[in-house]
Amino acid sequence: SVVFENLFPLQKAKLGETHSDTLRTQSSLGASYWGQGRFDQSVPLIEDTLRKQEQLLGPENRDTLAAAENLLINYKSAKRVDQLFELEIVWLPRLMKAYGPSHRTTGKFVQSFLADARTRDRMPDSIPVQELVLDEVSRQLGPDHPGVLEIMNNLAASYWKAGSLERSI
Repeated sequence: SVVFENLFPLQKAKLGETHSDTLRTQSSLGASYWGQGRFDQSVPLIEDTLRKQEQLLGPENRDTLAAAENLLINYKSAKRVDQLFELEIVWLPRLMKAYGPSHRTTGKFVQSFLADARTRDRMPDSIPVQELVLDEVSRQLGPDHPGVLEIMNNLAASYWKAGSLERSI
């Protein structure tokens, strides 16, 4: 991270904060800090990278999606569960749209999100993401696939917990 620590301020000064090379170095510096367990330094860098890339490139751009993935990983590693959950609600639908429901990255994040929602008693808050997951996975695997049936079961339980009994039936 020493090279990135030296390079990053130089690039900011010479190229500007929003230049693609500067953002790439900022992201790499954040990843280096994350790898060393220095979450107090990695998280703000990755948050800033995501914010800038989303403004400059849009939410569907691959670099923006990669920054969102990095921030999800940083929040999880730093045990920032509230921030993680809120970020997942926003970014999981975007990741699913970009990669599809059967992509390993999407699957990993969706499983993590649903487990977090279940353990934190936030299943009702996760309903929009669950509905999207159900639609996408059903389309790819078919309505009778065991994975689809499990998603339907979780969604019905979420509807029930949210007081929407008619939707759970």
